[in-house]
Amino acid sequence: MPRTEHEIIYHESSVSDYCRLDVYATDNVKDAPVVVWFHGGGLECGDKFSGEALPIVMRLAKEGIVAVSVNYRMYPEVKYPVFIEDAAAAVGWAYRNIASRGGCPQKLFISGHSAGGYLAAMLAVVPSYLENAGVPYSDLKGAIPTSGQMVCHHSVRAERGITDKADFINDAAPISYASKDICPWFTLTGDNDMEDRTNENVRMLEALKKAGHQDCAFKEYAGRDHCSVVAYFCDPADPVARDVVDFIKARA
Repeated sequence: MPRTEHEIIYHESSVSDYCRLDVYATDNVKDAPVVVWFHGGGLECGDKFSGEALPIVMRLAKEGIVAVSVNYRMYPEVKYPVFIEDAAAAVGWAYRNIASRGGCPQKLFISGHSAGGYLAAMLAVVPSYLENAGVPYSDLKGAIPTSGQMVCHHSVRAERGITDKADFINDAAPISYASKDICPWFTLTGDNDMEDRTNENVRMLEALKKAGHQDCAFKEYAGRDHCSVVAYFCDPADPVARDVVDFIKARA
């Protein structure tokens, strides 16, 4: 079993119980890649012990990767972009503190499922979030949003009263920031995912390629829906886990 540290406060300026994280790593790991994982839940619910989060970070740790599982404040307690800033603060904590736990701060990756994928995507495409948290963007080696929204997240649309699909691509949409200069990129969905989720991620890939990005990919997994795309991550034979781990180790 990986060793764990729980309930580490990463956002000293916040009194919220949500601004806490857990670290998972195997004994004697050193200079390892680091994945900061953000749970799903529509930016309105969920936590770092949720059904999708815990098996994923446990599997990553068993693969010799230091995994950081993050709680963050959610809508409607906070509004855009506070949850993104919380996510950035968690990466900032990892950057400053992970070396003593066996991780390398120059081998950072960000990932998450659904709403967590949206957070990872926004951190990857808007470098100022991480830079404001004290993380040099050049030390971000990859982003792996899983089933994440690439248009404006539905909670942000609710906050802004947006109902017209024509307004879904705005300042809160990752696809608005597609650039050749962002970190290596790998997105994935299930073939029976939420409505439009695969289409959004395909469009994001096309936008990155059109911008000249040289290390971006998307994969759709057969027989998987929005939840099951990450539900079998702890299975040694799971193709999703295999591809994610391969992506990390190839770029660390």
